[in-house]
Amino acid sequence: MTLPVRFFQILLFIFTTSLFSTYAQEVKEGIALLEARVDSLIGAAMEAEHIPGLAFIVIKDGNTLLKNGYGYTSLGEEIRAVDPDSTIFRIGSITKTFTATALLQLVDRKKIGLHTDVNSYLTSLKLSSKYNTPITAAHLHNHSAGFDELR
Repeated sequence: MTLPVRFFQILLFIFTTSLFSTYAQEVKEGIALLEARVDSLIGAAMEAEHIPGLAFIVIKDGNTLLKNGYGYTSLGEEIRAVDPDSTIFRIGSITKTFTATALLQLVDRKKIGLHTDVNSYLTSLKLSSKYNTPITAAHLHNHSAGFDELR
């Protein structure tokens, strides 16, 4: 290998290493800035809304960029701090909101018909109806499929 080629390779290595190092430093600074802003917003919201504790995570392209626990696991008891990896939050009925949103997104994308027989989407299970009309996603969504009346 000639001296100019080797010199060019060394320069290229130094340049790319410093470029990636600078990029990595900028990413770290950006995440630190994001964390400071999130900490501030969450702290203010927790105080204003009397929230005892919560967990917050930011994931980008499958990588965890930021993960923190705030406050405590019980209202009025400053015994156990929230750990974002192990604290369990009871979610109650909030999954109904997510399910309804997901269903209507599928309807908007024309992946499912709100008033189409759900059996047309099922492969390993078929729902039977004791009524003359098929069970639709709309029936499942508003709890009118008649399951409680089946015996």
